[in-house]
Amino acid sequence: PVRCLLVYGGSDPREVDPLRFALDPAHGRLGRERTDLQLKIVAATDWPRETLGEYQVVWFHDVAGFSAVEAAALREYRDQNGAAVWFLGERAQADLYRPLATGPSALLPVEVHEPAPRGTYFLDPLNYTNPIVRVFGEQERSDLTRIPFTRYYRTRPI
Repeated sequence: PVRCLLVYGGSDPREVDPLRFALDPAHGRLGRERTDLQLKIVAATDWPRETLGEYQVVWFHDVAGFSAVEAAALREYRDQNGAAVWFLGERAQADLYRPLATGPSALLPVEVHEPAPRGTYFLDPLNYTNPIVRVFGEQERSDLTRIPFTRYYRTRPI
């Protein structure tokens, strides 16, 4: 099975429910448990005590930031073929993401800056040429340009 660690930045583990249900829509339904996916949910204060090598993917949800020691642990995990995904939210502090974006072995391809002012924003998929969004352009009734969001973090390529 694919083992995943979901790390939440707040005080309530239910805040990762949307992500958990996206990964495992049948979660909690009697007789519908997945055997090919194992999820463990931990608080941001607890993930450094986890043995990251036991997981194929670590998902960070609204974690305030990372220390240099935590960034080093994530680099080692990445170098052992681990994968990490970051979802920034209300708690994220741009300056605390710098340890992930520094040095020749940076974990992020961008520097994270402060969030843009609250507003209504829409995605420009640039004609769906990037492989990440191409699949959406090929789906009937799937239009990323109509999904509004109210906040995003400004970034700058490294």
